[in-house]
Amino acid sequence: AGEIGLTGATGATGPTGPMGVTGATGPTGEAGVIGLTGPTGATGPTGPIGATGEIGLTGATGATGPAGPTGPTGEAGVIGLTGPTGATGPTGPIGATGESGEIGLTGPTGPTGPKGVIVYESGGSVSNSKIWTGNLSTSTGSAVFDISSAGFNSVSSITVNVGRSTGGAQPIAVITSSSTTSVTVTLYYIQFTGISILGIQVLGGQSTQVFTGLSTIYITVCGD
Repeated sequence: AGEIGLTGATGATGPTGPMGVTGATGPTGEAGVIGLTGPTGATGPTGPIGATGEIGLTGATGATGPAGPTGPTGEAGVIGLTGPTGATGPTGPIGATGESGEIGLTGPTGPTGPKGVIVYESGGSVSNSKIWTGNLSTSTGSAVFDISSAGFNSVSSITVNVGRSTGGAQPIAVITSSSTTSVTVTLYYIQFTGISILGIQVLGGQSTQVFTGLSTIYITVCGD
C-alpha cells in the first residue's frame, strides 16, 4: 500500500442528532482532589423565627455567689397611717435609785412675812405660838376634836363655847380630856328634883346629867 495522505480539513458540524437512550449509570469513580474553598457569598436574608421549643427541666441550683456591694439608700417612702395603739404592756421593774445629786446653792432669803398673832400667858409671850380653832355639832352630849394638824408641842389654853338654835335648857361645856393631838368636850345640865311652891324650889336636890340636845361646840386651842 502506498503512504497515507494528509488529513483533510474538518467539515462543518452537522445538526445534533436525536438524544439517545440514557445508558445505565456507571460505577462512581474515585473522588477527585478537593478544590480550593471559594470566597464566602453574601449573607442571605434572616429566615423566619422558628416555633418555641418546650421548656427544659430546671437545672440544679448553683452555689450562692458572694454578696455584692450595698447599693445606695433609696429615697424615704411616704409615711403610712398610724396604726391603733396597742394594749399597755405590764409595768417593768423599778430601776435602782440613782445617786443623789449635789446640793444646790442656797437661794436668797425671801421677804419677811407679816407678823403673826402673839399668844401671852402669865410668864409672858409664848414662843412659836399656834392657834387651832374648830367646831362640831353633836346630839350625844360629847365631841372629840382632832387637833393634830397644829403639831403642838404643848397646849397652854383651851376655850370652849356652846351654840344652840333653840331655847330651853342650856348645857354646860366641860373639857373632859386633852392632849397635844386631841380635845374631848362633854355637855352637862343640872337636873333639879323636889318640891316647888309658886315656882320656888323649897325642898329637894339636884343632879348633873349629860345633855343630849342638838348643840354646836366651838373651841380655840393655844399652844406652841
